Amino acid sequence: MVFTGCQNNKNKDGSKDAKVEKKITISDSLKWSERMALSEMKRYPESWQIDDVEKPQWDYVHGLVLTAFEKLYKETGDKKYYG
Repeated sequence: MVFTGCQNNKNKDGSKDAKVEKKITISDSLKWSERMALSEMKRYPESWQIDDVEKPQWDYVHGLVLTAFEKLYKETGDKKYYG
């Protein structure tokens, strides 16, 4: 499966409204934990967006999800889950 998502990037003038399409491939052979993580990464390109928040904030949901990502990184050693 191939999913695409958008990620905010800066324009040449420094403003942040440029969108760049980012492709994330989710293989059927991955463990469900990695599939879930990649799905969340596609849905929320920036970790502060988790739970559909409109401005950066920190709360229980963010901590829970990012702790799961940290454990997945420790299990797989794949740096895309920790960063």
